[in-house]
Amino acid sequence: MTHLDKNMEDSIENFKKYQGIIDSAREIILKFDMNGKITFVNQGAQDISGYFEEELLGMNIADILPPDYLEGLKETLFGKNMAEHAVVDLYEAEFINRELKLIPIEINAAAILDNEKPLDILFIARDITDRKKREIEHIRAAKFELLERFSKGIARNSNRFLNEIINEVDFAYVNSVPDSTIYRSLSDAQKLCKDFQEFIEEIASLSNPGKLIREVSSITKLLTKSFQSALKKSHVLFEFAIQKDLWAASFDYSEMEQVFYSIAVNAAEAMASGGKINISAENIVLQDNEFENIFIPSGEYIKISVKDHGEGVPEKYINKVFDPYFSTKKTNTDQVRGMGLTHVYSIVKKHRGYVSISSKPGIKTIVSIYLPALSKENIQPEITAVKEDMIDKEKRKSLIMGKILLMDDEEIVRDVAGQMLYELGYLVVYAREGSEAVSLYKAAIKDGQPFDAVILDLNVKEGTGGKAAIMELAAIDPDVKGIASSGYSNDPEMKDYKYYGFSGVVGKPYSIWELEETLEKIMTD
Repeated sequence: MTHLDKNMEDSIENFKKYQGIIDSAREIILKFDMNGKITFVNQGAQDISGYFEEELLGMNIADILPPDYLEGLKETLFGKNMAEHAVVDLYEAEFINRELKLIPIEINAAAILDNEKPLDILFIARDITDRKKREIEHIRAAKFELLERFSKGIARNSNRFLNEIINEVDFAYVNSVPDSTIYRSLSDAQKLCKDFQEFIEEIASLSNPGKLIREVSSITKLLTKSFQSALKKSHVLFEFAIQKDLWAASFDYSEMEQVFYSIAVNAAEAMASGGKINISAENIVLQDNEFENIFIPSGEYIKISVKDHGEGVPEKYINKVFDPYFSTKKTNTDQVRGMGLTHVYSIVKKHRGYVSISSKPGIKTIVSIYLPALSKENIQPEITAVKEDMIDKEKRKSLIMGKILLMDDEEIVRDVAGQMLYELGYLVVYAREGSEAVSLYKAAIKDGQPFDAVILDLNVKEGTGGKAAIMELAAIDPDVKGIASSGYSNDPEMKDYKYYGFSGVVGKPYSIWELEETLEKIMTD
């Protein structure tokens, strides 16, 4: 055996010794020459790329690394001063796998030199798909947090101003001559105020979504009702594929109904020429989620997918579809798109679920909702409640006067609501917060002049809010007629007011007509 043969044998033994270590690495490790021919790959490169070793060894690096990234890598490695740039650390790029899918990677590379001349390039890359998914989700979450803070301020200030405007318009309306020009104009103004009030409520729902009223309910029933309601006048068909023995889930029925209603409407709008929407629901256990464009933690989920065969969403817009008022749809009017998918993301997030969207322009779009399957850990005691049906009664024709206690922490709101109540023929006493309201209520009973009804603001900046106040009042007077008041229509106390001890609700900004109807109803029940 010659000295050269002995050295070669030693090299082979050393290679075998380290081959196992190299192959156990999860990273892509490969080597290519100055012509780009790949001369070595590890098992990680095969697993991530989807190619076999023999296939990779017959390929050029340009087959799996897009040209822009390859040129950038070479420029960094072999710049003006090669001694300083012979190594690349943490260079982000993309890798083309067997399915021609771009995989985000982080590259470390080094030039292998011989007498200061480059022979090969050692290429080590880490798949950062999960990290990118987390980054997208973090950016989206941060964006929504900013939106929530912004919308809270907008809603609160708009409510204050709109409340006064509505009061002035209503006052002028009831004192104008019926069928006159002014009367008709004021009627139109009332409708516009109502539209703006609904817009404020939509904004407010992002900033103060309220607690969920969870219940264990049928996913099949939820989907059927949502799609039938959304598409009853649509030109598209829909078809269900629901897995048998679908796992249970705990969710707020009305909130999730809104989610699938919005998704159904968007899917139908995408299919201008008609067609069929496919809705599926299945049990799924996630160990990893490399097939999705967001990061979803491992666990048991109910996956609900809605597939339309419409115009699709270009890839550059896919992460913007949940932004408020974003749309790729072209309309012939100046109408601005709403916040349907923004609410979808917000509601699903509150349920500790996830939303994923994928699209092939001109072919299909799939929106998938992942709801945690029911387990003891998923049920939050503080947001579980019993729902009660509201009892509808025929509106009384006669107005019943009475004495009203009005509690609100904003002076302008008290003044506006008080003037409305005065116009309706009620005597009004004011309180700034719950404790003061309780004291006034006690004193009125003691004096033999009790209140006929109490209007309580649920959200006060300082002092006792309406929820705690009604409990104290009920302890004093079990027959107390309390009305919950809030600018946030989906507060749990507004949605299930009887459960919390109230007899009725009125939204803010106040409307003279809503006050009249609510008071008339509870005082004649």
